[in-house]
Amino acid sequence: MAILTQKIQQVGINKTIADSNVNPEVAAKLVTPVPVENKALKDTTGTVGIVYIFVILMYLLILGQGQMIANTITAEKASRVMEIMIPKVKPIYMMYGKILVQLVTGLVQIVIMLLGFLASYSLGWIDGKQFSFFGFDIDLSNLTGIVVASFIIYFILGYLLYAIGYAAVGAVVSRTEDLGSVSFPIIMCIMVAFFIGISSIFNPASTLVVVSSYIPITSPIVTFSRIVSGEAGYAEMGITIVILLASIAIINHLASRIYVNGVMNYSGKVKFKDVIQMAQKH
Repeated sequence: MAILTQKIQQVGINKTIADSNVNPEVAAKLVTPVPVENKALKDTTGTVGIVYIFVILMYLLILGQGQMIANTITAEKASRVMEIMIPKVKPIYMMYGKILVQLVTGLVQIVIMLLGFLASYSLGWIDGKQFSFFGFDIDLSNLTGIVVASFIIYFILGYLLYAIGYAAVGAVVSRTEDLGSVSFPIIMCIMVAFFIGISSIFNPASTLVVVSSYIPITSPIVTFSRIVSGEAGYAEMGITIVILLASIAIINHLASRIYVNGVMNYSGKVKFKDVIQMAQKH
């Protein structure tokens, strides 16, 4: 039936060409099938899996270490331990000390996980060609040195950005019960970055994802995701790193004032205007 239909169509085309007095050479070109080259698109399944794993890992580490900083500071205030420590150590040194300790803790956790993964891979417990994570097949050949280095760089920058904010939040809260509500805006920022990072797995070139790469609160997770997907080059990496460094400097300037002025504040529930006054006070 298909052959008969094709023959009838060909007869109709030839008759139309003849009735229209079309040049035979032009007519031959019109009825000649156009060659179509079949080219398989690059399989990004392995890259998708890597992005998924590292985005979740970065999100959990930044959130977990940041909350640990705030909890530690608030607990020290609630137990009055801070009153004993302040005369001996400058508040700003205490803040940076806690931030650096949790940063080292996060990096050690990353190293332990990488070593455990490499050990499992070398022992044959994991097959690089069949390894999957939550249904995503992962090609370990995509786990390059650039990917690992980018993850560490953006984790450190993202951690510092949020950790400084968490330190300021912990300093203005006198009771651990109030910490959740005060730190909620920071948690929401991290969650927004996480969800945009996850969405970038499927559409890394979307306007939302590209713009989010340059917004400090979302840049660490989203930019890393685009780097792994091949959508962000070295120029974009440099720009986003500069933006993050500048943002960290600004946040540090404000948060350090809030920490120093708020760490010995036991006036109960702190309002937003009180935090603004702490940031303005030298």
